[in-house]
Amino acid sequence: MNDYISALVGGAMIGGAAALLLLVNGRIAGISGIAAGLLKPVRQDILWRVLFVLA
Repeated sequence: MNDYISALVGGAMIGGAAALLLLVNGRIAGISGIAAGLLKPVRQDILWRVLFVLA
């Protein structure tokens, strides 16, 4: 039963982070787009992309 709770909490954390990114930046959390943005950084976008990848 404990495995189900851990999975539920982890899924809720990922979902919450994706929803927060959508609300704050108006962008959908797609890791390929975020990582690609780090290869060709735009000055205004670099901070949130690095923080998202590190978190």
